[in-house]
Amino acid sequence: MIECISGIGEPGVAAKSVVFINDVAFEVASGPFNVRAAFGDDAILVHQTGQPVLTNQYGVTLHSLQHGALYYLVST
Repeated sequence: MIECISGIGEPGVAAKSVVFINDVAFEVASGPFNVRAAFGDDAILVHQTGQPVLTNQYGVTLHSLQHGALYYLVST
């Protein structure tokens, strides 16, 4: 038997992912993430592989954050 998980596939409910930033779990909406709005103008996210998460001029990621991935938050 397959059970419905709340928020998964329900119309009108945004999909979410859980990511870890500095070892703290955050639930974020799937899709682009606004790093600047969440953490300030000087914030940069770095993926666990050491690669910075690319953002546009407004601080919005070019790609979704990866579900279950570990990121580090640094300030410039």
